[in-house]
Amino acid sequence: MRVARAQHTILFMDTQVSLFQDLSTLTLDARRALRPLTRLLQEKRVLYKWGFPLSLQIKVDNYWQIIRWPINIPCFPWAAGLPNVAIPNWIFDNPPARTIVPTDAAHNITGEPATGPQQRQGGLNDPED
Repeated sequence: MRVARAQHTILFMDTQVSLFQDLSTLTLDARRALRPLTRLLQEKRVLYKWGFPLSLQIKVDNYWQIIRWPINIPCFPWAAGLPNVAIPNWIFDNPPARTIVPTDAAHNITGEPATGPQQRQGGLNDPED
């Protein structure tokens, strides 16, 4: 983001325009909460990437290990052969009522479906919306 802020403005229809990446407060708080884990990944030279919506991802033996919810955290370091790490102040303990909880095909290291919150309360795909 520092690089994006350092970019020059562009001229569009006689108006100077500056473009900035915008991360929500929720995303920034989650990244801060996951900092102990990302530091461990950096120390062990394990490549990781951030996903959207918020997720932390690593690839181990051709399987993606993904953290989207606190329940994903215990298996994540183990899958990469790393020690467990305590993650304080995880912000998604009580997801907002209108959040669509992912129930996609993310799998843990054994190939079984990853566990996580399976219910949602309202959301963009509800026919009532």
